[in-house]
Amino acid sequence: MPSLRHWSAVPTGLALCALLPAGAALGCDDERAERVLTQCQLCHTIAPGEPHMAGPNLAGIIGRRAAAADGFAYSKAFRALALEWSAAELDRFLQDPPTMVPGTSMAFAGLHNSEDRAAVICRLGGNAATASTPPPRTMADILAASAPSDWRTPDPEDTLYLELASGRVVIELAPAFAPRHVANVRALARSRYFDGLAILRVQDNYVVQWGDAEGQRPVTGGASTLPGEFDIASAAAPPFTRLPDGDVYAPEVGFAAGWPAARDPEQQRAWLTHCYGLVGAGRDVAPDSGGGTQLYVVIGHAPRHLDRNVTLLGRVLQGMELLAALPRGTGALGFYERAEQRVPLLRVRIAADLPAAERTLLQVLRTDTPLFAELIESRRNRREQWFRLPGGRIELCNVPLPVRLQQQP
Repeated sequence: MPSLRHWSAVPTGLALCALLPAGAALGCDDERAERVLTQCQLCHTIAPGEPHMAGPNLAGIIGRRAAAADGFAYSKAFRALALEWSAAELDRFLQDPPTMVPGTSMAFAGLHNSEDRAAVICRLGGNAATASTPPPRTMADILAASAPSDWRTPDPEDTLYLELASGRVVIELAPAFAPRHVANVRALARSRYFDGLAILRVQDNYVVQWGDAEGQRPVTGGASTLPGEFDIASAAAPPFTRLPDGDVYAPEVGFAAGWPAARDPEQQRAWLTHCYGLVGAGRDVAPDSGGGTQLYVVIGHAPRHLDRNVTLLGRVLQGMELLAALPRGTGALGFYERAEQRVPLLRVRIAADLPAAERTLLQVLRTDTPLFAELIESRRNRREQWFRLPGGRIELCNVPLPVRLQQQP
């Protein structure tokens, strides 16, 4: 979309400007706009089809992406401005260009009078009301305005409680992506297989892992190993909300019924991704050597190179701080070297098997709603006062998936 540009050949004292068409814009303060814009008529044109000048033609700037006017050579500073020009964004730019576009050499100090900015924006295609609208909502604003229908309650049959001396870790299981592994973990929990085992590995910036350190416990309630469930057919996956930005590891990434996921339209395959808090089934070299008797949780920067190499079967909803704060193992790969260093699992239970009074009642933000789409955009382009420049894009594992205690009706 047409955007603004910094340049070094603009005479000092010239500001952002437009050579306005003769016709007055309905609802705009034309007298004020003419007065404000007379200082910069050498910089821009505004009528459709007119040539670029020292700056680009601004026809239709509202609603288009920055630095996208055909035939104009934008500076590096403006090419890095990843946003869509709205009346609110243009207002922010006109108020303080150097702050919004660091590195610009444009000789324009900004318009500090809000009525002047509103008049200019109105003449550029915004209306008077839009030019003065409040900025987009932050994530905190969005969550505060959420409705009950924006949240979902995890199925107790797909909720696992890991009980430590320090507290409870709540894990939601993902039968849509790993049905056999989830069924096996349920069976192992119900047979009390995990009770009394231990966290035996804590590798910094990587994973926490638990299981049978000595390999001596009989597996009587489930299977010791299963074929890997590394991906599934795209047609079998839950509805997919695609992120607008690219990804290094997959052709497409987004969220499938609340789960961070990836897919390959060419191969028609979909899979969960190794984001923070995801739970996987440890395995040996053979692809079918896992099954759920050893589980791990990602506690560091997303190790996406593991995607489609390990079966992911769940995500921690609550209690990540109990895992992430554990002492790091000093052995190879973060394994504890002495038995007394290991952290005992007091018990592991399926929520559905506990009385209602003993359950942790949580709600998870749905990822298939307009509200979640707004949340994604609020994180792609941060508007909080601290931020000088919006990122304009976001990586899959940096999108928050909010969880809250269940609200009373």
